[in-house]
Amino acid sequence: MKPTAWVAGACMAGGLAVLVVGVALGAPQEMGGARVGGTAAGVVINEVAWMGTAAGTYDEWIELHNTAAVTISLDGWHLIDDDDLDIALHGEIPPQGYYLIERTDDSAVSDVPADWTGSFGSGLSNSGEALTLTDHLGAVVDTANGDGGPWPAGTTSSGVVPYASMERVDPRGADADANWCTNDGVTRNGHDALGNPINGTPHASNSCYQPPIGPVADVVVAKSGPLSVEPGDPIVYRIVLSNTGSITAAATVLTDVLPAEVDFVDQTSPFTFTRDGPVLVWQLGDVPSGTMQLITLTGQASAAAAGPLTNRITATTASSETVVGNNTGDWTTMVGAPWVLVSAVLYDGYQSLDADEAVQLVNVGTAPADLSGWQLCDEAVGGSCATIPSTTLPVGQRIWLAWRAVSFTLSFGFPPDYEVVDTDPAVPNLGGSWPRYSNTGDEVALRDGTAAVVDAVVYEDGNTDTVGWSGTAVRPYGNWGHEGQVLYRVPDETTGLPTADTDTAADWIQAATRQVLYPGWDLDPLFWPLQVTEPATVVVGVAPDSAFDVVAQLIAQAQHTITIEVYSLSQPDVVAALLERARAGVDVVVLLEGRPAFVGFSDPTWQQELWACQQIESAGGQCWFMVHDTGADVFSRYDYIHSKLLVVDDRWVLISSQNLSLTSLPSDDPSNGTYGSRGTVLATSAPAMVARAVQVLALDLDPAHHADLLRWSPVLTGTYGPPVVTYTPQTVVPDYTTTTVAFPDPLVVSGTFGFELFTAPEAALRRSDALLGLVGRAGAGDAVYVEQLYEHWAWGEDPVATPNPRLEAYIDAARRGATVRILLNGGDFDQVGFQNVNTATVAYVNGIARAEGLDLEAAVGDPTQYGIHNKMVLVDLGAEG
Repeated sequence: MKPTAWVAGACMAGGLAVLVVGVALGAPQEMGGARVGGTAAGVVINEVAWMGTAAGTYDEWIELHNTAAVTISLDGWHLIDDDDLDIALHGEIPPQGYYLIERTDDSAVSDVPADWTGSFGSGLSNSGEALTLTDHLGAVVDTANGDGGPWPAGTTSSGVVPYASMERVDPRGADADANWCTNDGVTRNGHDALGNPINGTPHASNSCYQPPIGPVADVVVAKSGPLSVEPGDPIVYRIVLSNTGSITAAATVLTDVLPAEVDFVDQTSPFTFTRDGPVLVWQLGDVPSGTMQLITLTGQASAAAAGPLTNRITATTASSETVVGNNTGDWTTMVGAPWVLVSAVLYDGYQSLDADEAVQLVNVGTAPADLSGWQLCDEAVGGSCATIPSTTLPVGQRIWLAWRAVSFTLSFGFPPDYEVVDTDPAVPNLGGSWPRYSNTGDEVALRDGTAAVVDAVVYEDGNTDTVGWSGTAVRPYGNWGHEGQVLYRVPDETTGLPTADTDTAADWIQAATRQVLYPGWDLDPLFWPLQVTEPATVVVGVAPDSAFDVVAQLIAQAQHTITIEVYSLSQPDVVAALLERARAGVDVVVLLEGRPAFVGFSDPTWQQELWACQQIESAGGQCWFMVHDTGADVFSRYDYIHSKLLVVDDRWVLISSQNLSLTSLPSDDPSNGTYGSRGTVLATSAPAMVARAVQVLALDLDPAHHADLLRWSPVLTGTYGPPVVTYTPQTVVPDYTTTTVAFPDPLVVSGTFGFELFTAPEAALRRSDALLGLVGRAGAGDAVYVEQLYEHWAWGEDPVATPNPRLEAYIDAARRGATVRILLNGGDFDQVGFQNVNTATVAYVNGIARAEGLDLEAAVGDPTQYGIHNKMVLVDLGAEG
């Protein structure tokens, strides 16, 4: 999906180029918000009968518990062990409910119905093993006995209480030995296959669980810093402490012990601070519920420092806490060495035979990496290796290694740095054989000159016991399929380099942030939003009232060039305005979404667009489409163009929520009413904003490097050519009277403004800036106003396991004290059977508002009697504007 545009807006159905007009962004010192740490999905491994029962040692069972307040779907989740246990879960687990898993059949617990029965493979080892619960994305949700040692609790036949299950003490606490107990033989539930009482509590509260008495605090601490530095360099750590409990955390204290090789330099915080050698202490006092505090700590690596330096911080509070596993945070920084990681993997390519398979490497260390003798390998049995040429990888740089340069270039739009065989004389060769990674799962390993594994990534059904990997494998995200999806490490929002290397799925965007990457995306040039303060004129028009006037006047003033990227072009008066300028010698170039499968080639809307292109081409302009044709091995870079972007003479840029269609931009006489959807257009002369828009257009419309671009042609009858001969184009705009015009005149203001422009999908989910960063600044006394076509209540089955980060940002702003109003579409766009998808979202938001007493309200509406097509977020930061 690729750019559409809006003012401080969010795109619901496609890509986005977002222009934020306001003040320069800055990070707040105190933030409220969503829960940090703990088991994010709410489901834990609550009880394990690894010993079986008195009726049979093979009668093993496991219980899951949902600690959340919503039902959670377990479809696609897995429970695995160190060996051959892989239970594919299904069904739902209700709020505060249980899910019983029994080996073989439903007889292990004879009188408590099982939720899942089947093979445990060779069974649970009595000597101990690790159990891991993963969600449908492959992300680790919880573990039991995660260190893989002896079971921390439970008994066999020789126990004081025989065949007693291993129970979790606190279901919200971490998987630590101290948080497991042995059933007491008194608090029990259910009977075994022979009718004996089970020394366990399947589908019931554990015997050693002590529910919290009254409200509790929950102090959560996290620490981050640089992955690597040189000896003698500063190390800047970011410490975040939050209270996600229901009461104030009183007398809160943070204690940090610096490694011996790190000297204290400075700290920035509003708190009382003391230091005794390497021991640093902050007295935070009372930390209210729902708030977050930030501390910046600066140290300096000693001249003799080398290798990994690990730093731990611990939080304590005088208030009652039931979850303490999240009271510590660690960060490891590598000192004085090259550090090369596998940063991206394309294993299921677009091209024939997956010849565009490729792996990207990055040096996140502090010294150049000599890759002489290094190899890229498939760690599966019989897997092959490709030898990397003798080259040096500079600090912070990346290289692509590919099987076939020509195939890689077709998919990505640029050649790789190295390939295996000589298909492109300009690209250096790798030695050996390309590993040919499996589409269903494999292990990618990078080996140094001594054949030692430097880094590894395991995906899908690959072997998770591979050296250099831990936990479950990375899996592709979303319903778009595996083909073409590039596994990619989570980038730091400042440097663009990987944020961490834990050798787990959590390092990768598919599991960590539920994002994707596909070949051809312009991630590198567009990952960072453009922020600038400069003098400019800003023009705003409201649709359907006055938006057409802004578009038409901007087109009419063009003297040299008009470049448009838009989802749909069918408005006859807009087409007429473009034709008038093209015939006057203005270069008119249009890029349209080219997948009429959404409506069909015979649809009148598509035929109107083909007619519009025919007219533009006849007048000397150009009309292009971004197409997707798997039969011709053409794969569009983005799901579809959803952009509404127009640049005139490289001096003005217009960004809109509205397509160039009649229902988006009616041009009839507004004095007696009009017709169409609510939306907004914004135009500005801000030079830096115009330049970034020109860059976006140049990247998207680049047929020299991207095969998914096709120009309209008279020979492409029935597809991307003339409309059918029987089609009569609409050239006259009716006089509509459906809705009363409330905003007949555009708003025009001049002055010096702060601007920010970012695009989706490259930067849409950034949290330090862009939309989420802007909303994240709103707190007490501020306001957030949202008007959108739709907003899903979750990006999956439920908001706990798969939250919608944009909606949660709005809710979190209310939790910090901001006034938040959300208006979502309630119209049907004159479509029979149109489904309103916003009802569940409104109920969810208003339910939270009532339960937590927030100044938060959501509603559906239809102010124009046609529908809301807007994608607008307005953030009022008080004195900041």
